[in-house]
Amino acid sequence: MPNDQRPSVDQLIDVIANSSVGITVTDRSGAVVLHNRAQSVLMGGEADHLGGRILLDGSADGLQELIQRLEKDQRVENVQVTYRGIDGRHKQTARVNAVLTGSGADTHIHWVSRPELGERLPVSNNTVEDVTSDAATWIRAVNARPLPTLAPPRTRRTCCASSTRSPRWRST
Repeated sequence: MPNDQRPSVDQLIDVIANSSVGITVTDRSGAVVLHNRAQSVLMGGEADHLGGRILLDGSADGLQELIQRLEKDQRVENVQVTYRGIDGRHKQTARVNAVLTGSGADTHIHWVSRPELGERLPVSNNTVEDVTSDAATWIRAVNARPLPTLAPPRTRRTCCASSTRSPRWRST
Protein backbone atom coordinates (compact mmCIF):
# COMPACT_ATOMS: atom_id res chain seq x y z
CA MET A 1 0.00 0.00 0.00
CA PRO A 2 1.47 3.39 -0.97
CA ASN A 3 2.21 5.77 1.90
CA ASP A 4 -0.43 8.27 0.73
CA GLN A 5 -3.19 5.66 1.32
CA ARG A 6 -2.19 4.80 4.90
CA PRO A 7 -4.04 6.50 7.72
CA SER A 8 -2.13 9.17 9.58
CA VAL A 9 -1.31 8.80 13.28
CA ASP A 10 -3.90 11.51 14.02
CA GLN A 11 -6.52 9.52 12.08
CA LEU A 12 -5.66 6.35 14.00
CA ILE A 13 -5.84 8.18 17.34
CA ASP A 14 -9.23 9.58 16.30
CA VAL A 15 -10.56 6.13 15.35
CA ILE A 16 -9.36 4.55 18.61
CA ALA A 17 -10.52 7.43 20.81
CA ASN A 18 -13.99 7.37 19.25
CA SER A 19 -14.37 3.60 18.84
CA SER A 20 -17.48 2.02 20.33
CA VAL A 21 -15.40 -0.77 21.88
CA GLY A 22 -13.34 -0.14 24.98
CA ILE A 23 -9.63 0.02 24.26
CA THR A 24 -7.10 0.17 27.08
CA VAL A 25 -3.32 -0.17 27.31
CA THR A 26 -1.88 -1.03 30.72
CA ASP A 27 1.45 -2.03 32.12
CA ARG A 28 1.93 -5.57 33.45
CA SER A 29 0.38 -4.65 36.83
CA GLY A 30 -2.80 -3.19 35.31
CA ALA A 31 -1.83 0.48 35.66
CA VAL A 32 -3.56 2.35 32.84
CA VAL A 33 -1.31 3.98 30.26
CA LEU A 34 -4.26 5.12 28.14
CA HIS A 35 -7.86 4.29 27.35
CA ASN A 36 -10.60 5.57 25.08
CA ARG A 37 -14.12 6.97 25.57
CA ALA A 38 -15.88 3.61 25.39
CA GLN A 39 -13.65 2.23 28.14
CA SER A 40 -14.59 5.23 30.29
CA VAL A 41 -18.26 4.34 29.78
CA LEU A 42 -17.61 0.67 30.63
CA MET A 43 -15.82 1.67 33.83
CA GLY A 44 -18.29 4.40 34.77
CA GLY A 45 -15.48 6.95 34.68
CA GLU A 46 -11.75 7.18 34.22
CA ALA A 47 -9.34 5.08 36.23
CA ASP A 48 -5.59 4.95 36.51
CA HIS A 49 -5.58 1.23 37.38
CA LEU A 50 -7.78 -1.76 36.48
CA GLY A 51 -7.17 -3.43 39.85
CA GLY A 52 -10.46 -3.89 41.70
CA ARG A 53 -12.36 -2.72 38.61
CA ILE A 54 -12.72 -6.10 36.86
CA LEU A 55 -14.91 -8.81 38.35
CA LEU A 56 -14.37 -12.29 36.95
CA ASP A 57 -16.55 -15.22 38.01
CA GLY A 58 -17.60 -13.32 41.12
CA SER A 59 -14.04 -12.66 42.34
CA ALA A 60 -13.34 -9.27 43.90
CA ASP A 61 -10.33 -8.67 41.64
CA GLY A 62 -10.43 -10.57 38.36
CA LEU A 63 -7.51 -8.56 37.02
CA GLN A 64 -4.90 -10.78 38.68
CA GLU A 65 -6.44 -13.94 37.25
CA LEU A 66 -6.55 -12.42 33.76
CA ILE A 67 -2.91 -11.31 34.05
CA GLN A 68 -1.93 -14.86 35.12
CA ARG A 69 -3.75 -16.24 32.05
CA LEU A 70 -1.94 -13.70 29.88
CA GLU A 71 1.45 -14.65 31.30
CA LYS A 72 0.73 -18.30 30.58
CA ASP A 73 -0.95 -18.02 27.15
CA GLN A 74 0.09 -14.50 25.96
CA ARG A 75 -3.61 -13.76 25.24
CA VAL A 76 -7.15 -14.08 26.54
CA GLU A 77 -10.15 -14.20 24.25
CA ASN A 78 -13.84 -13.54 24.71
CA VAL A 79 -13.78 -13.67 28.53
CA GLN A 80 -16.91 -12.37 30.21
CA VAL A 81 -16.11 -9.78 32.89
CA THR A 82 -18.00 -7.14 34.83
CA TYR A 83 -16.47 -3.70 35.08
CA ARG A 84 -17.10 -2.08 38.43
CA GLY A 85 -17.38 1.69 38.38
CA ILE A 86 -15.40 4.14 40.45
CA ASP A 87 -18.44 4.66 42.68
CA GLY A 88 -18.77 0.89 43.25
CA ARG A 89 -22.40 0.96 42.07
CA HIS A 90 -21.96 1.16 38.30
CA LYS A 91 -21.51 -2.27 36.73
CA GLN A 92 -21.25 -3.15 33.06
CA THR A 93 -20.85 -6.64 31.64
CA ALA A 94 -18.43 -6.97 28.74
CA ARG A 95 -16.41 -9.49 26.76
CA VAL A 96 -12.65 -8.94 26.92
CA ASN A 97 -9.79 -9.85 24.63
CA ALA A 98 -6.23 -9.03 25.69
CA VAL A 99 -2.70 -9.63 24.50
CA LEU A 100 0.62 -9.31 26.26
CA THR A 101 3.22 -7.40 24.24
CA GLY A 102 6.85 -6.52 24.80
CA SER A 103 9.10 -7.82 27.53
CA GLY A 104 10.60 -6.69 30.80
CA ALA A 105 9.94 -3.05 31.64
CA ASP A 106 8.47 -2.55 28.15
CA THR A 107 5.66 -5.08 28.70
CA HIS A 108 2.17 -3.79 27.97
CA ILE A 109 -1.25 -5.36 27.91
CA HIS A 110 -3.63 -4.32 25.15
CA TRP A 111 -7.26 -4.80 26.23
CA VAL A 112 -10.32 -4.65 23.96
CA SER A 113 -13.71 -4.77 25.69
CA ARG A 114 -17.08 -5.15 23.98
CA PRO A 115 -20.15 -4.32 26.06
CA GLU A 116 -22.74 -7.05 26.36
CA LEU A 117 -25.92 -5.46 25.16
CA GLY A 118 -29.46 -6.61 25.86
CA GLU A 119 -32.15 -7.87 23.55
CA ARG A 120 -32.86 -4.57 21.85
CA LEU A 121 -30.29 -4.79 19.07
CA PRO A 122 -30.16 -2.57 15.98
CA VAL A 123 -32.26 -3.43 12.99
CA SER A 124 -30.97 -4.39 9.55
CA ASN A 125 -29.60 -1.79 7.15
CA ASN A 126 -32.74 -1.78 5.02
CA THR A 127 -35.12 -0.64 7.78
CA VAL A 128 -35.38 2.51 9.88
CA GLU A 129 -32.94 2.74 12.80
CA ASP A 130 -34.40 1.95 16.21
CA VAL A 131 -33.10 4.83 18.33
CA THR A 132 -34.17 2.97 21.48
CA SER A 133 -31.99 -0.07 20.76
CA ASP A 134 -29.34 -0.98 23.29
CA ALA A 135 -26.68 -0.50 20.60
CA ALA A 136 -27.92 3.01 19.75
CA THR A 137 -28.07 3.86 23.46
CA TRP A 138 -24.50 2.60 23.89
CA ILE A 139 -23.22 4.68 20.96
CA ARG A 140 -24.91 7.81 22.36
CA ALA A 141 -23.29 7.19 25.77
CA VAL A 142 -19.85 6.82 24.15
CA ASN A 143 -20.33 9.92 21.98
CA ALA A 144 -21.45 11.97 24.99
CA ARG A 145 -18.35 11.04 27.03
CA PRO A 146 -15.49 13.55 26.82
CA LEU A 147 -12.12 12.25 25.70
CA PRO A 148 -10.35 10.76 28.71
CA THR A 149 -7.53 12.77 30.20
CA LEU A 150 -5.44 9.61 29.86
CA ALA A 151 -5.89 9.60 26.07
CA PRO A 152 -2.90 10.79 24.05
CA PRO A 153 -3.01 14.39 22.85
CA ARG A 154 -3.62 14.54 19.10
CA THR A 155 -0.43 16.52 18.51
CA ARG A 156 1.77 13.83 20.06
CA ARG A 157 2.88 10.67 18.33
CA THR A 158 4.76 8.01 20.29
CA CYS A 159 4.10 6.55 23.71
CA CYS A 160 6.96 6.34 26.16
CA ALA A 161 5.12 4.51 28.89
CA SER A 162 7.69 4.82 31.59
CA SER A 163 5.13 5.92 34.15
CA THR A 164 2.49 3.63 35.58
CA ARG A 165 0.19 6.51 36.54
CA SER A 166 -0.03 8.63 33.43
CA PRO A 167 1.35 8.46 29.92
CA ARG A 168 4.24 10.51 28.65
CA TRP A 169 4.10 11.24 24.95
CA ARG A 170 6.80 12.57 22.71
CA SER A 171 6.65 13.89 19.18
CA THR A 172 8.26 11.98 16.38
